[in-house]
Amino acid sequence: MNMNRRMFFKSMGAATVAAAPISSALANVVSPKKWDQTCEVPVIGAGAAGLFAAVSAKESGVKSVVLLEKAASPFLNSTSLSAGSVNATGTKAQFAAGVEDRGNAAEFAKEVEKTGKGLADPQLVKLFAENSAMALDWLTDHGVVFTPQPNSAFRLKRMHGCDKHTGAQYVDVLFQNAKKIGVDIKLNTKVVELITNTEANEVLGVKAESNGKPLYVRATKGFVIATGGFCGDVNMIDKFILDFRGALTFASANSEGQGLKMAEKIGAASTHMNFAAVYGYGVPMSKDKNNRKGWIFRGHVMNLYGSITLNKEGRRFINDDQNSTKVAQFLASHQERTVYQLATEAQLLDFMQNDPIQVISWDRTKFNQEKEEGGHFIIRSTP
Repeated sequence: MNMNRRMFFKSMGAATVAAAPISSALANVVSPKKWDQTCEVPVIGAGAAGLFAAVSAKESGVKSVVLLEKAASPFLNSTSLSAGSVNATGTKAQFAAGVEDRGNAAEFAKEVEKTGKGLADPQLVKLFAENSAMALDWLTDHGVVFTPQPNSAFRLKRMHGCDKHTGAQYVDVLFQNAKKIGVDIKLNTKVVELITNTEANEVLGVKAESNGKPLYVRATKGFVIATGGFCGDVNMIDKFILDFRGALTFASANSEGQGLKMAEKIGAASTHMNFAAVYGYGVPMSKDKNNRKGWIFRGHVMNLYGSITLNKEGRRFINDDQNSTKVAQFLASHQERTVYQLATEAQLLDFMQNDPIQVISWDRTKFNQEKEEGGHFIIRSTP
């Protein structure tokens, strides 16, 4: 799961759960005596992926779409907490900025696979690369201003930052459009179970909880699970992301892996559960084992602008061209709590001008500028 390379699905098939026929032993056949609501496609989760799926379904001719979100607001997910940077190729934003990148989906896919050390699913990477422009262009057409930015992973400027520097902008645009075109949006509605038929080869609908009462929604054409990852659940972090056992959560508190659990319960296969994109530097291991939620420093992103990363002794401890997760893994395994970024004034100004969301993030997480001397700035993370 890479929180900075989200997949926005245009086709319904890309976002639905696909698996071998469900074992009869796993079937959930406790169908209600009466369905409370019937629609063609229910969508579970109102982050960017779920909202895109719901809007795309309606725009593609699906007559009835019900969007089920457990939170009281669509802005309490990992998308909304993200910096809003998305990678894509062949976009309108690139063309407007003078970046000629049309017809390069295959190259883009290879770059993504290379950055992921060949561990990503090639088919998903191919889908992502070929459809990335479509998702961003849709947002562009609805008022989001993207600026192509350099990233060492790509030959061209394929990283796109949005004008408000937050993924909440995408959620807002999608949410308003979903309401406008008639998506039935149900907030404070937590899906707790997928209901199958007795033959265990078809999902009939979902059981949800709304205002303390059960709500059964029947699906006639399919359904979409877009509930995000599980890195807001410390128990699942400790179980699957072994390099970060004991660390703070690094996603929305609502990313608890419920969609994965429901899908696995009816026989769907899972993969890549031991991978997550983590921007953790000085990974603060919580002293309170019952309270492991908080913000994590992302200063190593400055390495794109030439800074170097130092430990608490003021020594370099890792190659500065390492990706964010590699640095975080090292820090977690060595129990490092304090990390410094050393940059020239020119590098810092370049960073602040081109990546303002990071400066905002520092302010949020109470990072402070500790020293300024000799034209160099030292930024310190505070656990």
